[in-house]
Amino acid sequence: MGASKSATTVKRPILLIAMGAALLLQPGTAGAASLFWSTTPVHTAKLNQCLSFARDAMHDLNVQSIRVSRDEVAGTSGGAYAAITCIGTNPATAVIMVVGDQDDETSALRDSLKQKIAGITIID
Repeated sequence: MGASKSATTVKRPILLIAMGAALLLQPGTAGAASLFWSTTPVHTAKLNQCLSFARDAMHDLNVQSIRVSRDEVAGTSGGAYAAITCIGTNPATAVIMVVGDQDDETSALRDSLKQKIAGITIID
């Protein structure tokens, strides 16, 4: 007996390709996320101290899942994700970036973080 493919075996890959193409061509809804960012000088020239201020600002504003790395402090609040990094100017500059689906919530978090971090001072 020779090897022969049935009509079903040949049609199955064509059907799967057609189904995949149909799924890819379906109109989808894209979520519109907004990015709000700002900079502010902080009351230190040290990058590590600036990042510490960023962590303190997030903590004071009840930001959740705060993650601290060598280059940034990041966390979430409501439906927004915030990240703060610091630039080595004198004084240091904090760069506050917040992304989220709700413009009001996202920009309000950016503004609160900026105000909080700009107001932190070191008392020696």
